[in-house]
Amino acid sequence: MILSTIIGMLSSYLVWYLIYKLLVPRIRFSDKISKMESIDSKSKYKYRIKLENSGYRDIIDINISAKFSIIGLNGKSYQNRNIVYLETSFDGYIPILRSLKTLNYFLKKVEKNNSDNIHKTLRNLIRVYPNKKKEFSREYYPDYIKNKVKKEELTMEDIFNIGSDAFLEIIFSGTDSFSNSKKIYVKKYTLKDIINKPFKTGSLSINNEN
Repeated sequence: MILSTIIGMLSSYLVWYLIYKLLVPRIRFSDKISKMESIDSKSKYKYRIKLENSGYRDIIDINISAKFSIIGLNGKSYQNRNIVYLETSFDGYIPILRSLKTLNYFLKKVEKNNSDNIHKTLRNLIRVYPNKKKEFSREYYPDYIKNKVKKEELTMEDIFNIGSDAFLEIIFSGTDSFSNSKKIYVKKYTLKDIINKPFKTGSLSINNEN
């Protein structure tokens, strides 16, 4: 009786461990934010973050959000920490994020002239849009912020410099296509993480070439 109870408990723990610890989505983010000139933005720049599915299975039911925390906006305690969610876009195939390792396996089996097209799906770009008019037009923001957002010329650097401190969190949630386990990842960025250069092709790193 005692032995069967122990076996049952161990079996339950093993199943729990497999589903919620091993068979879960695995994501890697770029350490930097790429800032590049853009013709479709009045601020003249676009800000992008790169990510990859580093697991062996596809990720489904994807949700991505960009959360800005602005600290010390003014002296009032209830406004001492402002939370702003910015608009984002994603260049991948939502609601599926393909497995990097699985695609790498198939890359070895395709013709060379087709590999470049498949390679583009290995890592995906998240673009963050700083010009949120409804939020940054509020009375407690500095005048230069309200004027810039009115003209849609607000930059990410402007937001980082509001208040005494600010940071951006990219929040990713997704579900493992096999186990149906869901996991949330949060990546934090600060002003010093913005680099005025593109990403390397096929990499999460910034291109350091001039």
